[in-house]
Amino acid sequence: MTLLDHTSYRIRSNRLRAVRVGIGLSQTQLAAAAGYSSRLIRKAESVGRLSGAAVKDIVQALRERGADVDTDDLLFDDLLTGKRFVECFEEYGECCLDRCGDLLADGFRFHAAGSFCHPLYVANYDKSGLQLWLNRFFSLFQCETNDPMSPRYLIGDHAITARCSLVLIRDGQTSPRIWMNFHFEIRHGLIHRLDSEYDTQAVLEFANPVRRPRSASEVSQSTVFNHSDRPS
Repeated sequence: MTLLDHTSYRIRSNRLRAVRVGIGLSQTQLAAAAGYSSRLIRKAESVGRLSGAAVKDIVQALRERGADVDTDDLLFDDLLTGKRFVECFEEYGECCLDRCGDLLADGFRFHAAGSFCHPLYVANYDKSGLQLWLNRFFSLFQCETNDPMSPRYLIGDHAITARCSLVLIRDGQTSPRIWMNFHFEIRHGLIHRLDSEYDTQAVLEFANPVRRPRSASEVSQSTVFNHSDRPS
């Protein structure tokens, strides 16, 4: 997202604070590194508004001191929130909440497609349920890194849908492309609800491939003994 220097932006104050603390900087130290007063940093972490120029300067100071952050990480934007979750899912797999768990609101709710007999079914409907679903998904599959999900985003009123398709790998076998959608309810830059919808039948068949029936010749060959195998 391109920031205008003199435009005021809402920022995710909790994210700024977490990044700053994560690299061991005080508010005063970050202010000095970015060329601002400590009062501005205190205001940013409480009120949550900064000019575009200040956002860019603070991000640069954080990055120079080892933080993995960019301007999009600090901004309150529903689309950016949805994009960040999808990118973390694709890049970090079952560990994605370690990177973007701060996007989940208090009282977050999760729902995944599939009945109770489906291998990805979870009965928990909170953050722990999402983590369980991620664990199950990535214990069964890997995502083909050379064939990205290429999401398309639809934007509604406090709603973002990411329409994706992905190629899965299991036991060295590659799936055809399988569609998967993430439906987000997002308010003030935080995810309040996430529904994961996907081709449940295709996932089930790829997770539990049906053994191919043997032909008559294969059956007959399997019953032929070598001379050394004959019982005495």
